[in-house]
Amino acid sequence: GLDLAALHSLLKAQAPDALLSVQVGTGLLPDLEKILPHADRVHWTGADTADEDLFRKLVNRKTALLIEPAGPDADAASAAAIRLADAAIRAGVQDVSVTLSPTCLPSPLPAIRLLALRLDRAGLDAGIVLLDRPHDRNADPRLGPGSSLGGLLCEGTGDSIQIELPDPVESHRRSFDILQAARVRITRTDFISCPSCGRTLFDLEETTARIKARTSHLKGVKIAIMGCIVNGPGEMADADFGYVGGAPGKINLYVGKQPVKFNIPEAEAVDRLVDLIAEHGKWVDPEPEEPPAAVA
Repeated sequence: GLDLAALHSLLKAQAPDALLSVQVGTGLLPDLEKILPHADRVHWTGADTADEDLFRKLVNRKTALLIEPAGPDADAASAAAIRLADAAIRAGVQDVSVTLSPTCLPSPLPAIRLLALRLDRAGLDAGIVLLDRPHDRNADPRLGPGSSLGGLLCEGTGDSIQIELPDPVESHRRSFDILQAARVRITRTDFISCPSCGRTLFDLEETTARIKARTSHLKGVKIAIMGCIVNGPGEMADADFGYVGGAPGKINLYVGKQPVKFNIPEAEAVDRLVDLIAEHGKWVDPEPEEPPAAVA
């Protein structure tokens, strides 16, 4: 079986701020004595009625609780989430969150919106976890979570997201992609590119690849790559720096909305963009890559 103690120790060694969340169904609650010493959060699925014994154990261990009620109907499930969260908080559980199964009808967006509305009306101090299991609802594993969770984040709904895919590394990557796109958590360079049209004055894909190769390590910096000066400056209004086609073979560079360098030969423009980023104090050198391990 899974060695939770070893997993918890490894997690804390690699990522001290990360939390180990253990998912348990109602029928597995008797195993909590083995789970709780190594869990930072219990994800209680299939929840239906309050469990005072569970709440007491969580309080004693100062363990967080995520409640995912049973049932495919958003109305009943959200009502159950509020009822159970209220009971847990009253019992003294200090960190309580709620979520709904992504298969709740009619769909994840209206279901979570209903949950958020009821949580606000109840005045409960509980977070909302935006959960998706795209395979359970026959959704595309790339587009499904983005369209459901991303829309909620852009509305300001949700305190964290959780995407469950067969590959945990892919789950992690998709989660941070969505957080970045929704402007909730910026963890890498943010590139903004126009879709390209007949006015584009350079090879957009090749140029974007070259700029990414030089700047993708700049956490939190927004760089726009725009094909022309007709629509480009408007489309990149929230970028920190802009690379814009000014004329055939010539590039204009922007800082925010202001053009600052004009008619730079395209062959020099990426280097000049890097210089401009450095002039404004946002450049750091990339960390050196570790050499490959020797093969015996």
